[in-house]
Amino acid sequence: MKLFDAFSKQAPNKVLLSIVLGALSGISYAVLIPIVLSAITVDSSTIVESELSVRTVLSFEVLNYKMAALFMFVCIFILVTRTLSQVILTRVSIDLTTKVRIQLYERIMAAPIDVLERMGSSKLIATITTDVARIVMGARLIPDVLINSVTIIGLLGFLLYLNYNVFWFVIGALLFGIVTYQLPIMVSNWYFEHSRKKVDELQESIRGLIYGAKELKLNDVKSKVYVKDVLMNNEFAVRKADKTGNTIVRTAANYGDMISFFVIGIVTFIFVNYESISNEQLVGVVMALLYITGPVSIVINTIPQLVIARISLNKVNRIFAEIPPEEINQEVTKLEPWNRILFSDVCYKYNLEDGAPGFKVGPVNFTIEKGSIAFIVGGNGSGKSTLSKMLSLHHLPDEGQIKYGETVVDDSNLKSCRQVISSIYSDYYLFDRLLDGSHEEQKEDMHRYLRELGLDTKVSIVDGKFSTIKLSDGQKRRLALLVAFLEDKEFYLFDEWAADQDPIFKEFFYNNVLAQLKNKGKAVVVISHDDRYFNVADKILVMENGQLIDCIIDKELIAQRTLSRTVVSSKIRQQEAV
Repeated sequence: MKLFDAFSKQAPNKVLLSIVLGALSGISYAVLIPIVLSAITVDSSTIVESELSVRTVLSFEVLNYKMAALFMFVCIFILVTRTLSQVILTRVSIDLTTKVRIQLYERIMAAPIDVLERMGSSKLIATITTDVARIVMGARLIPDVLINSVTIIGLLGFLLYLNYNVFWFVIGALLFGIVTYQLPIMVSNWYFEHSRKKVDELQESIRGLIYGAKELKLNDVKSKVYVKDVLMNNEFAVRKADKTGNTIVRTAANYGDMISFFVIGIVTFIFVNYESISNEQLVGVVMALLYITGPVSIVINTIPQLVIARISLNKVNRIFAEIPPEEINQEVTKLEPWNRILFSDVCYKYNLEDGAPGFKVGPVNFTIEKGSIAFIVGGNGSGKSTLSKMLSLHHLPDEGQIKYGETVVDDSNLKSCRQVISSIYSDYYLFDRLLDGSHEEQKEDMHRYLRELGLDTKVSIVDGKFSTIKLSDGQKRRLALLVAFLEDKEFYLFDEWAADQDPIFKEFFYNNVLAQLKNKGKAVVVISHDDRYFNVADKILVMENGQLIDCIIDKELIAQRTLSRTVVSSKIRQQEAV
C-alpha cells in the first residue's frame, strides 16, 4: 500500500473533507495577495472616495474598511479551514499508524513459529519501533503538503491573471528547479534505504550486547572484537549512510528554498528587458513570487521525510509478505476425550534461506499416554527440541500424522488441539501477570504453589499480576511452573526445566511435581540430561541425528540405564578430581 492510498482507505470521507478544506485554505491564501494589492494601488482619482471610506473600529482608523473587512474575513477563514484540515488528517494519521501496529501484532500472533524463528526478533522489533514511527512522522506532513500545494496552484493562477508570459516563464523555471532538486534526492534515497537495512543488523548487534554481556565480560579480546567489528561496524554504517543522505538532502533543500528567489531575480533583472510588463504588474509578480517562496519551501523540504516514510511503509509491507498467517481454523472447540498422543511416520524438515533442504527429523513413531511420564534424551543437535515443538504443535509435520486420541490434527482443529498443551521451553518468556483471567478463583492454589516452590517470600500476586519478575533464572522457571499448574492443561512439556535449579528443587521437580501431574492423569514429556532421575520415566525416547533410535518402556531397562549412566558420571567426576 502507498502512503496516501493507505490514508484514503483508512477514512475516505474524512480525507476527502480534509482535502476540500485544505484546497479552500490554499485558494484563500492565494487571494490575500490581490486583496492587498487592490488596497495599496489606489490612484489619485479615488483618493477622496477612499478618504470617505475611512472608519473608526475599536479606536483605530481603518482605511478602505470594506477591503480590510474582506481581508480579515479571509484570514479567519484560512485559520479555520487550515486548522480543521490539519487536525482531521493528523487524527487520521494517528489512527492509521495505530492500525498498522495492530496489524503487525495480529500478523505476528498468527504467524507460524518457524517463520518467526527464521526472521528473528530484531527485525520485527526494528520494524515496529523504527518504521512505524517514521510512517507517523511522514503521515503528519501530508496536510501541510496538501495545503501549500493548493496555495502554490492558486498563486500561479494569480500570476496567469497578471501576465500570461510571466506565468509560463515561472512554470518553466519551477519545473526546472524541481527536476534538478529531485536528482540529488534520488541519490539520498539510496543512502536512506541502505541505512534502514543496517538498522536491522544494528538491532541484532544491540541484542547481542545485552544478552551476551556475561560472555563478553569473561573475554576481553572477544568483547573488543565484538564491539569493534560487529556493534561499531553497524553503528558507523548507519551513521555514515544517514550523514551522507541528510547532507545531500539539506543541500538540495537549501537549493529548493532559493528557487523562487532565483526566479524573482531573473524576472526583475532579465525578463523585463525582453517582455513588456507594467510596473504595477511587476510589483504584483514580485509579491506573488515572494509569497510563493514559503509554500514551495515547505513542500520541497517535506519530500525527504515523505520519502523516508515511504521506505518504511515498503519495509512494513515486505514484513507482511514474509510472515503469512497460518491458514487454520481460528475457532476453538473442545476436543473429543483422548487418552494418548500418537505420532505416525511424522517428519519435519528445515529449509535453508536458499530453499535447499536442511536438517530433518523423522520419520518417528511413538505414543504418549495420559497418566504417564516420557523423557526425550539425546545429544546436542539430535533433534529432541524439534521433536518437542512438534509435540506442542508449534511445528507442523511435513509428512505423517499426529493424533490426539482419534482426532487427527489438521488445519481445521490445530488451534483447538493447542489449547490442551502447556509447555515451558528453555527459551521461555515469563509474563508479568496471569493472563487466563481465572486468578480470582485460584487464590488458595496460588498461595500453596508459591510456598511449595519457595517463592512466597519473593513474589506476591495481586489482581493477577506478579509483584516482581526480577528473579534468578531458577526462580523464574519456578514461577513459570506455577503458571503452568494454574492452567491445568491435559498435556505438559518441560524442556530442561531443572537445568537452573538448586538440588532441592531439582529433586522436588522430578520426584514431586512430575508425580503430581502423573497422578492427575496428565500426559507429561520431559527433555532432560539428568540421568540420575531417568527412573522417574515410564518411557524414554532416544534421539540421534534426527532419528528416534530407541524407545525404552521396560522399567528394569530404564533403571539399568539410570544406574549405568550414574556410574559413568561418577567415574568421570572422580577422574576430573584427580
